[in-house]
Amino acid sequence: MRREDKQMKDDRELELVLNQALFIHIALADQGIPYVVPLCFGYRNRCIYLHGAPGGKKHQIMDRHNVVSFNCVADAAVVPGEHACSWTMNFRSVSGIGRARFITCPEEKHEALTCIMEHYGHVGEVHFPDIDRIEVICIHVDTMTGKQRL
Repeated sequence: MRREDKQMKDDRELELVLNQALFIHIALADQGIPYVVPLCFGYRNRCIYLHGAPGGKKHQIMDRHNVVSFNCVADAAVVPGEHACSWTMNFRSVSGIGRARFITCPEEKHEALTCIMEHYGHVGEVHFPDIDRIEVICIHVDTMTGKQRL
């Protein structure tokens, strides 16, 4: 990282950003062509959980190549300056690389979907009536780095 003074090195700081970000961008490689998707997510124990409809482009790409990269941002705010080049942005961000797998076990799907619901503030038991029709993906985080300007 070029600006080491902005680097977040503590895993707890990185996980705090993952737990506070509203959405995550997942980047996939489709035969050498980048494909980026913003998604709702949940995070727990170095796993990012995603959901969606079965099939689709995201599924097809991950089926061929399961290595993904990701980025999320928390606490973003514009900081105006006196002239155009003095404007800046406050933020905390996490980027990383992981390996995706499709979750097929109903109990594990339920856990992952509950994690996503909790990420957005839901507390208590959750019932997913069409769990068999929901595609759930787990991205195991291999590496991640963080950067901040506050």
